[in-house]
Amino acid sequence: GGDSIYAYNGSSTNTVSTRLIEGELVRDIGANGSKVWVVTNYGPSRYRQVLRTWMHNRNGISDNLIDVQRVRVADDGTPWIGTKDGVGFLPDTTWMMVKSPGPASNYVEDLCIDGTHKLVVTTGYRKAGPPPGADRGPLRYAPATLKWEQFLAPDLPANRASTCDASPVDGMVWLGFWGDNTI
Repeated sequence: GGDSIYAYNGSSTNTVSTRLIEGELVRDIGANGSKVWVVTNYGPSRYRQVLRTWMHNRNGISDNLIDVQRVRVADDGTPWIGTKDGVGFLPDTTWMMVKSPGPASNYVEDLCIDGTHKLVVTTGYRKAGPPPGADRGPLRYAPATLKWEQFLAPDLPANRASTCDASPVDGMVWLGFWGDNTI
């Protein structure tokens, strides 16, 4: 039983062994070359392709692992996770958690790596909290300077995005919004 993970190489689909994570809910998968991470209700795990096994790593993450929803892998191999309390990255063996600058924007719906390959873009879709206009997402975080910056565009619907992606080719950041922005 349990969820399955598959790898598609362009011509065939292979089942990836879920031997350490079988029976757990697969929330998201992030991959960049040989660096593959999965987020389950047990937390983030790295897939070691040569050994064909998964290695759990929860060091530095709160016990409430259900909050880890997203994972992305930067070009340098650094994994990033999105939680209800902000973002986290793994510089060595312990996750470093980084809170964003506003209570409504700490709930990370999605995250992506922008075209500079250094910045993580988080989208803070306000689940509940301050009145409309008080939320701070979408935001961009620069690990090199430890600084957040907000996307300031008058045409963003109340600054609340539910999903994002970024093109490494042209650096374009794509943001998706729910139709109802009053939630």
